[in-house]
Amino acid sequence: MKNLIGGRLVDASDGKVIEVTNPATGELIDTVPNATEQDVDMCVKEAVKAGKEWAKMPMHERGDILYKFVDLVEENKDGALLEKGAKLYSEGNYDLAIEYYRLSAAFGNVIAISNLGFCYYYARGVDRDYTLARAYFELAAKHGEINATYMLGDIYINGDGVKKDEKRGVQCYVDAYNELKSSGDIYNYPDVLFRLGKVFMEGRILEQNLEMAKQFLEVALEGFKERMDMEEDTFASEMLEEVRDCLDEIKQMKNE
Repeated sequence: MKNLIGGRLVDASDGKVIEVTNPATGELIDTVPNATEQDVDMCVKEAVKAGKEWAKMPMHERGDILYKFVDLVEENKDGALLEKGAKLYSEGNYDLAIEYYRLSAAFGNVIAISNLGFCYYYARGVDRDYTLARAYFELAAKHGEINATYMLGDIYINGDGVKKDEKRGVQCYVDAYNELKSSGDIYNYPDVLFRLGKVFMEGRILEQNLEMAKQFLEVALEGFKERMDMEEDTFASEMLEEVRDCLDEIKQMKNE
């Protein structure tokens, strides 16, 4: 996180931070600037300056500002801050997108919490930090967020910042799929189906089952196609090719 001083999001003047950890597990959740005397002085000066401007403002204008803030809180119940963050993210404005995600997450938006995990995992607007990514994904996954759940699977299978644990990783994929089945929204989550398809194809942890793998991958293929039709998505295009390669490999394995 950053300090908000004079309407700007800034780090501590000396760049130092304080780690915020989960008191129950000791895991790192985030970092906050360790404000210096210089930072505090600047904050006070900006507050005094703003106070003078506020005092000159007519009462009805002050009221309008407060009502707008209340409206913003109410709108966020429908994901307004999340949507703004997602738009900025799609435009490549990661620095500002992550601040909107943080605001939305502060209001309890689970998708925003998951998106913060993606930002730290892929180093979008922040330095790559697998520990923070896992903390955000775990928090979102506890509330049933499907993307966060399968990303935990990737983290444990790849050993990103943790000891490799394929059994735990595959279980995350299974948990994500179970959430999918209950939501009835399978085509919108081809990433989950692709991962399970590969698990059955490779016989990783679960017993190899080429027919099951083929079924998962074929549905994943349709899901990625649908995503491509809805929006230009380079990642979806790459995944389409990877799914097709897996289906070709299964065909070859069956013919051997």
